[in-house]
Amino acid sequence: MLRLNITEAPSLANFIAPNAAFSDLTLIDLTNNDESGLDAAFANATTVDTIQTNICISLSSLQWVQSLQLFAQAGCRYSLDNLESIDEFTLTNAAVVHFTNAPPESGSLRINGSVILEHSVLPNKTDERTAVTGIWNDIDLSQVMTVGSDVNITLNSDVHIVFDNLESVGGNLVVQNNTNCTFDFNKTTAVGNLLMMDNPNTTLPLFTNLASAQNIHLRGYIDTFVSN
Repeated sequence: MLRLNITEAPSLANFIAPNAAFSDLTLIDLTNNDESGLDAAFANATTVDTIQTNICISLSSLQWVQSLQLFAQAGCRYSLDNLESIDEFTLTNAAVVHFTNAPPESGSLRINGSVILEHSVLPNKTDERTAVTGIWNDIDLSQVMTVGSDVNITLNSDVHIVFDNLESVGGNLVVQNNTNCTFDFNKTTAVGNLLMMDNPNTTLPLFTNLASAQNIHLRGYIDTFVSN
């Protein structure tokens, strides 16, 4: 199994690793394009212990990863269609990336440990950085069905966060210090503890199907509208 760490290589070209099996991947501040060969090198990777990256990279064949840490760049598209299980998932600055998912009704991704979703801020629409790539204000994690430990959603701004197939959270579901955000937790029926507080200009979700929680601590405006 290959451990690979490549950082600060903006002119990387002709990276070739046919059929390599990776245990740990760290890919930071690289240029990924047709000439780099990165997508081809990782196209067949189905299981990886740890991935840490801030580049646009193909994850279309990935089925299991122990720790997935995405520090996203503007315009990235991550395909998670075949991903079945993650132990730990950290997603930073996701407001300028796009996830392509399996059909939402077939949400089947299991997070065995924790989810951290943080520091996602929708850029100014006149920002030249996003003028070509486009921007998405939805962070769509519809394929996530269960989380074994905690979900921490903190310090995000101006984004719509979608967990609309999430059925259960084994630990704490924490929504804190987010600004002008909206959320979908339409199918969540059970959480260990629910804590939603200090989210300015944010309407807290109603959790219409929530049936079980050990403790609930809410502070803020709650959406009490139930659609038919």
